[in-house]
Amino acid sequence: RVPFTNAVISGEESFISKLPEKIPIFGRVVKFSNRGASGFLNRLRADFFDYVYYSAEKQGVPITDKFLKDLGGLAGNATGRGSLSQVSGSVQDFGGILFSAKLQMSRINLLNPVYYIKLDPFIRKEVLKTAFSSLGMGAGILTLAYLSGSTVGINPFSSDFGKIKIGNTRYDIWGGFQQYIVLLSRLVGGKFVSSTTGKEKELGGKGYKADTELDVLERFLESKTAPHINFVIQHFKGKGFDGKPLNYKKEIASLFTPMLLEDTVDLIGEEGAKGLAMMM
Repeated sequence: RVPFTNAVISGEESFISKLPEKIPIFGRVVKFSNRGASGFLNRLRADFFDYVYYSAEKQGVPITDKFLKDLGGLAGNATGRGSLSQVSGSVQDFGGILFSAKLQMSRINLLNPVYYIKLDPFIRKEVLKTAFSSLGMGAGILTLAYLSGSTVGINPFSSDFGKIKIGNTRYDIWGGFQQYIVLLSRLVGGKFVSSTTGKEKELGGKGYKADTELDVLERFLESKTAPHINFVIQHFKGKGFDGKPLNYKKEIASLFTPMLLEDTVDLIGEEGAKGLAMMM
């Protein structure tokens, strides 16, 4: 009766490949971890759907087909599973090009004013309540981090905007929204700030190889490509995303290493035992 099969599926987008599960011993850990993550997110979506559905029912809100469809879409978007029906017939088609394509679509939907206008009025109210709650919580976390002595990015033209910086480590608490806000700020404002030097530069300004709006958009799209596609792009450019010469051994090893494990090793290498706490 409730059409939100788009939000609830057997496996999460990031776990489409079953290859890591076939690794001896370690594969069983991967399989249990993936199953736990999928089960948790599906339960979260179902509970969220039930909460809004029964709240509307108690208030006498008409439960129409549009209401159910919009609520199903919200359950998916709010938990990182936007619909790709307008772009591609399946996750495998589009997900092979972009990394977590449905997550990206969910963030675009929730930042798009047109998405809110088209929603059922009751669902729109719930979306806005959730959005303002998230903004309030995020602002509170950033304020506490600043008061405790951490550096907090406040310039919307910098990739550090809204992030907490402790030493060389940055914490992004915005769940994938921050990058789109910075991109929009740069394209509309016509400038960007380097997160390493802190210098502000005009887009399309004078000078050798001055960055343009197209360069900013190209780098953003490149950062969203799937790892194997990104590797091919870096190969033809002859350099990594950081602008340094491409280290083939490191990049190929990275393709087969879980990101969580890779980040943990990097943090421990830089911070020692403290890196484990930072990873948490």
